[in-house]
Amino acid sequence: MELKDTTQNFIFKTRIDLNDEGDYIVLRELNMQEMRGIKFGDSDEDTRANIIYLESIFKDCLVEHSFTNGGEAATKAEVYNVLKGSGSLFMEIITRWLSSLPFSQRLKKGKSGASADSSSREQTPQTSES
Repeated sequence: MELKDTTQNFIFKTRIDLNDEGDYIVLRELNMQEMRGIKFGDSDEDTRANIIYLESIFKDCLVEHSFTNGGEAATKAEVYNVLKGSGSLFMEIITRWLSSLPFSQRLKKGKSGASADSSSREQTPQTSES
């Protein structure tokens, strides 16, 4: 596989439908550097820190959206600012995004060890929000 194809084939993306009119966003999974910022404890302090951290990297993880501004594609910053204007909506987006990430096995074992499972890397789960 060409290295240029790894983003398309191995980076997990989640599409979140925002309404019945077709508005959506697509968020990619966190990379290893970003994963280091996640706190895996159960305390309220860890949860609060994770919300702040995920908000800070949201624009970097936003890879596609349906929003326009004056007929032109809106910037990631514009989309982020509109979405975070509703705390409940933004929290639901973050929750769905993180719950969709494939933290389970993504590699299949073959005769020669582990190799990528094509069914895992091609999935883009559809989640919707009312």
